Amino acid sequence: MDSSDVRDLTSGDDIDIDEDEGAKLTQSLGTLRCVDWICKRITSLAGLPDGHEIEEETRYVMVDFLTNSQENALLAYMQDGSLTIQMQLPQDVVPNELCYFVKDIAGIDRHGNVTPENIASVIVHGKVKGAQMEGLLSIMQNFFVGDFRANHTWPETFKKEFSAQLNRFMSSLTEAVHSARGQTVLYIPDEDLGSIEVAAASKDLVQRLESTIIHWTRQIKAIVSNQEGSEQADEASPLVEIENWKDRLRDLSGIQEQLKQPGVERILAVLRIAKSSYLGPFESLAQSIERGCEESDDCLRMLTPLKEPCTQLSASSLDDVPAVLSKIALVVRFVWDYSRFYNTSERISGLLRRVSNQVMEHCSSFVKMSDVAFGPLQQAEETLEKCALCGESWRKAFSKTKAAIALNQSRPGWDSFDESRIFAQLDAFVQRCRDLLEICAWRAQFGGLKWNLNEDEELLIREYETLCNTEGIEEEVLAQKKANLPQIAQVHFGGCRGAEFEQSMQVICDQFNSSIKTLTKLPYHVLDVKSSGWHDDFNVLKSAIKDLEVMFQNVMQNAFDSVGSVAAAADVQETFHQLAVRETILRASEKRASETLQLFLRSLQAARMEYDRGRRQPPLGPVMPVLSGAAMWARTIQTRISKDWDRVSQSWHVTQQPEFPEAKTQFSQVSQAIDDYVKKLYSDWLASLEKGFGDGLDRHLMLRIEGGELNMNFSQEILALYREVETWEHLGFNIPFVAMEACANKDQMRITREQVMIVVREYNRIVASLEDWERRLFSDKIRTLDRKIMTGVTKLSWTSKGVVEMFCRDASRLCSSVFAVVEQFKACKARVMNSARQISETSLVLIERKVLYQEGQFESKQKEHREAVKSRLQEMSSTMHSTYKTMFKLFANDSNEVLREWSKFMTRMDNMYEEALRASVKRSLHDIARAIKGDKRHEVQPIFRVNIILDQSNRIDFKPTMSSLTQMVNTVSKDLITVLSSFSRFHHRIELEFREEQLLTDPDNERIRADILRRREKIAIATEHESETSIYANVSNDEEVLKVMVAIMSGMSDAVDQMSQVLTSWDNKYKKIWDTDREAYIRRFMRNQRPLQSFEKEISDYKSQQRAVQQEKTVEVKRFISSDASQLKQSIVNHCVAWQQKFTSLLNQMARDNLQNLKKFFSSNTESLRIEPANLDELADSVSLLRSLQDKKEATESQFEPLQAQYRLLEQFEVSVADAELADLAALPNDWNDFQRMLGSVEKRLDVAKRDMRKELERSIGTFERDLHALYDEFKDMAPYYMPEGMTALKAVDKVVYFRDK
Repeated sequence: MDSSDVRDLTSGDDIDIDEDEGAKLTQSLGTLRCVDWICKRITSLAGLPDGHEIEEETRYVMVDFLTNSQENALLAYMQDGSLTIQMQLPQDVVPNELCYFVKDIAGIDRHGNVTPENIASVIVHGKVKGAQMEGLLSIMQNFFVGDFRANHTWPETFKKEFSAQLNRFMSSLTEAVHSARGQTVLYIPDEDLGSIEVAAASKDLVQRLESTIIHWTRQIKAIVSNQEGSEQADEASPLVEIENWKDRLRDLSGIQEQLKQPGVERILAVLRIAKSSYLGPFESLAQSIERGCEESDDCLRMLTPLKEPCTQLSASSLDDVPAVLSKIALVVRFVWDYSRFYNTSERISGLLRRVSNQVMEHCSSFVKMSDVAFGPLQQAEETLEKCALCGESWRKAFSKTKAAIALNQSRPGWDSFDESRIFAQLDAFVQRCRDLLEICAWRAQFGGLKWNLNEDEELLIREYETLCNTEGIEEEVLAQKKANLPQIAQVHFGGCRGAEFEQSMQVICDQFNSSIKTLTKLPYHVLDVKSSGWHDDFNVLKSAIKDLEVMFQNVMQNAFDSVGSVAAAADVQETFHQLAVRETILRASEKRASETLQLFLRSLQAARMEYDRGRRQPPLGPVMPVLSGAAMWARTIQTRISKDWDRVSQSWHVTQQPEFPEAKTQFSQVSQAIDDYVKKLYSDWLASLEKGFGDGLDRHLMLRIEGGELNMNFSQEILALYREVETWEHLGFNIPFVAMEACANKDQMRITREQVMIVVREYNRIVASLEDWERRLFSDKIRTLDRKIMTGVTKLSWTSKGVVEMFCRDASRLCSSVFAVVEQFKACKARVMNSARQISETSLVLIERKVLYQEGQFESKQKEHREAVKSRLQEMSSTMHSTYKTMFKLFANDSNEVLREWSKFMTRMDNMYEEALRASVKRSLHDIARAIKGDKRHEVQPIFRVNIILDQSNRIDFKPTMSSLTQMVNTVSKDLITVLSSFSRFHHRIELEFREEQLLTDPDNERIRADILRRREKIAIATEHESETSIYANVSNDEEVLKVMVAIMSGMSDAVDQMSQVLTSWDNKYKKIWDTDREAYIRRFMRNQRPLQSFEKEISDYKSQQRAVQQEKTVEVKRFISSDASQLKQSIVNHCVAWQQKFTSLLNQMARDNLQNLKKFFSSNTESLRIEPANLDELADSVSLLRSLQDKKEATESQFEPLQAQYRLLEQFEVSVADAELADLAALPNDWNDFQRMLGSVEKRLDVAKRDMRKELERSIGTFERDLHALYDEFKDMAPYYMPEGMTALKAVDKVVYFRDK
């Protein structure tokens, strides 16, 4: 999918993508755009067609490169005409042009992920064309080295060091470039060697030249060691050996020419003057080059004649290989005789091994493991035989050449060659071919065990059939197609287990194919003898084949164990012998042939014993004749063993057993004994005919036997004669005339016997189907039938002509009509019994599973169910009523004796009807008792749901109460019995209705009128005593019904006791919550001025109790009652919440009062202190108030923390506080600070006022003193010290009062 596809997918307006998905989609779109960016730069590769569409898998590689932080390089190149993109360097190919993409790690770290916006800056890309190494060498030689040598500006020390590194690099580069071409080139450094003496004096230059000499020495040694290694490498073919000598000659010649170059000679001269220790080994190695060239030239000339036959061997067929190998052996002998250097034992042995390698390689090309495993078997075997023959032919050619060389006494022969080393791999190759031939043998044994074809195999067969019907198809093509067709086994297993055995053989075939299939997936060629894994894989396969052989023999044994006859054993033995190929399977099959013969002998012995045991008293059937039946029994034994003998004697493998002649003798003896026995029986029968046949046919047709049934009265002697004659005729014996005459009317007698038997069977069927009381009920009808039947019992005989057939026809018709009445009665009776059974199985109560009934639901459900059941019961009663009327119609006109029996029958039916209704009531009551008390098989399940409530009087109780629930269950139990009051007995009412209907049709019948009156009287008597004897009264007073009612009430009582414990539990735990007077408790709490911790404790306690109540089980099951405490829990929770609200309200009120008192305290005192004192008294009051407030500072400040604690506690319990109140609380610290600042300012102001008043007081005191002195003076002058004239006492007192007031 490219980026345009993604844009198409996301262009719809109706697609809703969340933010995460949008980010991922954006990132994916960016990655696809980056892939497009890389694709555009790859399309310019040389060899890539225009408009080439890059495959989806290749794009996934690009995505991995872009998104995987561990991958830093992506390479693209053309290989075999197709585009290859990978993240590793190519190993086995050198592309002509390589396109590379490399991540800039620093750019990635800086930008993060690769995006379309930064891809050009974080990914470096480019192309490399042609031979890169050669281009680098050319650049170094033509530009870099020359420029370096011409540069004289570098420091000498640095230049010397760099020059040494440059020489080493150029040596390695030159070697690598020419090694890729298969050449050895010595690098000559571009050094200044103008003056040899000067150069030899330069220590650094000499070291660099020595480094070059060392590199040359290593290169030349590599050539020499490469030749030695090639001599030791025996895996190659002779053609590769020839190419190696050709390359060696070229390398040595090239080196020889390079050593003669002036540059090399000048370097050697410098080192010679410098007396370099590396020069001697190099010169000696250089001298060996000439000897190597001569050796290589001689070896190449001697081995060249081997090229033609080896090339011919590579192109020859397997049939031509032996002839070509003879030619190769002659050429090898030629090399041994005439080569100067190659005729050593080591080289000739290596050459022989190389020829063996070529033989193995060439033969291996004809063998494919898939053909060996699944191809045409014969073709695979022929190919492997030829491959093994080729290996043996090469060894024979070697032995023949070795013998020819040994005849030449002038020089040593090949006797010293280590043949085990030369032919070790070839022998292993031949053995490997033998192993594969063994696999082919396994295929022949197990591969053909196929009875079923899969779809592919069926398709091959259909294709072959189509080709056969097509004109113009060559015979060779058809033959090849036919050879490739899947083969199906040509034998089949019979018997009921034949398919099982075929399936077992098919499993063996499938397992073999599965094991063989593993060889087609081996990671090496099966004829690659260097691969050591073959032995393990082949041993595993051999072990699997042994298991398959065991399985095959087990199937064979199971098949023999399952055979039931000698013929079947012979068939199984022949079947397996046809399938046997391997020796072990053939031996097992031959063993089964012996077992088959032993089975026949045992069967023959068993037949002899059976004959000996039964010859005196043969085991005959009840209708078999005595003499001819014994002969038939003996002939049956003889026929059975004869068939077994015929089948055994036809099996060639059985006849080859040594016990076969003895078996033949025993069979003849047994067969002859049986023939003699049959002839003797025939003679005894002929003698018995002279005694006559008794009274013959002069007998009555029937006779009555015990129990009232009839039996056919035919002569047993005549019947035995019929059977004897028929059997002896079947055995092929002659019948005497007297017997033939007696049997002349056998067919007519057979027809008569069958007609009489029909009457007998029908009569006996009527008698057998009736019980004793039913026979009394049908006595009138049976007497009528007996009057007809007695003619055949007392008058008619077997010789009565013409009368017997009419008698049988009339009697059979009368029996059929009577039996129809009996069947009608039986059907009506069964219908009544079925209705009674349905009534007894009907339950008058409906207790649904997994349903909890609320108040009033159970009784309404039961009432509805009772009405429905009552309606069904009435329908069934109506069915029984109509059925009884139909049954009474059968006997209404019979005798009084029959009617009395009918009355007894109806009494029994009414009792059954009453028992059915009683059973229905008992079943219903037992259902209720089981639901309430349970039993051994049923656990008690809850059926009633009651709610636990807290009523208006603060008392816990159930709703509905236990008493009302008990009363309801009792009422339901009694009501279901009341249903029976609508049902009454059928006796007399049925007969009365029928008689009244009869009277309408026959009003003058006095018998009917009398019966009507009699039955009306009985009905009236029954009605008078109905309250005591009715069905309802009997069932209501039934002892078992009363016991079940008592059990129901006992279960209810037990449940009430257990449910009271539930109420007690709630009372004991939580009664204090709702039973305590909240208002009085809060008043006491407020009056006692409890601390804040008490508030917290009380509120926390009620919260804890609230949580405890909420965690209490809401639903609790006690036997059949499920109590729901949700309403009680809600009521208790409401009480807990109310308590919490009371305490929090009280706390809030107290906190609010304390806060208002503080604010009032601040405001009132602030107002008092803000009034300026007008006199000393007011000043004294202000000062006193200020000192009092200052003294109360700590006490006032200590009120803040308790107040804050109160509000924190309110916040803790999530009490909603007024905003104005919270604002006042928050402003309290500021108000306190303002108040303190006010006190400070007031103190300063009062100090100023005190100073001012002091000054004023001092002034007032001076004025006072002066006024006081003036007053004193005036007093002295005017005081009434004495009584002057005109002064009276009253005036004197006035004077004193005046001064005092003043």
